[in-house]
Amino acid sequence: MSWDGDDKAIRKSVLSQWEGEDLYILPYPTKRSGKNNGVTDFILDFKAGNPRAVALGTRLLVEAAESYERAFREASCSHIMAAPPHSVGKANAPSEVACKLMGDALNVRHLIGALARTEKVQKAAWAPPGERPGYFDHIRTIQYDGPDLKLRGKSVILFDDVLTKGNTSMACRKIITDATGCTKVLGIFLGRTPR
Repeated sequence: MSWDGDDKAIRKSVLSQWEGEDLYILPYPTKRSGKNNGVTDFILDFKAGNPRAVALGTRLLVEAAESYERAFREASCSHIMAAPPHSVGKANAPSEVACKLMGDALNVRHLIGALARTEKVQKAAWAPPGERPGYFDHIRTIQYDGPDLKLRGKSVILFDDVLTKGNTSMACRKIITDATGCTKVLGIFLGRTPR
């Protein structure tokens, strides 16, 4: 089943909450009774590139980024980039579109394709128990492919569609910090799974 296109139901679910240095927009509940709920279907459609879901998801992300623009400015954010997909050589088009528009709204530079996967890893949601890719799997299989930047005293925004355990985002943060020397990496996530 995919998202039914009910924009109002998705907007009613918006949380736009900070958790540490992460801003997440929607709760991303796991399946209950073998069925997804509307938010889960919406986020899955965003990830799959459904044009209506990408348009709404991007609007929600831009609105949230604009509402916290002061926090991003105070953190001296200068760039935004997307976490890479799980496959090698594939673009994460919905995430890159969202980054471009959030970057425009926050007046920060979007670095398209700055993080790249060097080796395919299994999607965490599809991994059998005990086989979910961990932090070191992501460190080993992601590289910084962006421009040579010296961002001492600046912050970078990392976007990923869903924050689950945080292994991907923690690895991306280390890779970005090592490559650019930035002070911190703030995360924006369309969905947040329960801990």
